[in-house]
Amino acid sequence: MRNECWNVIAADDKTIFVSFSGTKSKEQLVTELIESIGIPKHELHNAGFAHYFFFSALETMWSPIERLLEQRREVMPNHRIVFTGHSLGGATASIASTVFVRNLPDASNRTLSITFGHPRQEVGG
Repeated sequence: MRNECWNVIAADDKTIFVSFSGTKSKEQLVTELIESIGIPKHELHNAGFAHYFFFSALETMWSPIERLLEQRREVMPNHRIVFTGHSLGGATASIASTVFVRNLPDASNRTLSITFGHPRQEVGG
């Protein structure tokens, strides 16, 4: 079975968008369910908890995302940053926005998380 999660970073004149892909197959959905039930949640450093599967999906791609966002913020310091996704991508976007704001609190007033049909996360408590 192949587990995949990918993202796209784009920008316009006011916003930097970080979008995450959703669940790709029935097999991936089953893996998400099993790992969400059977594996302990990951603590997000005083920002709540995340299911292991969703956190590990973000963790595999976070370093290059964070690097790109830092580069974009240098060029676009006043842009909003919107994290978005559907299903697996929504859960990943929710965690990503929490991690981003935790690492860069000065960006919290310009950071949004807009998700669609994602599994419940325990971000924030």
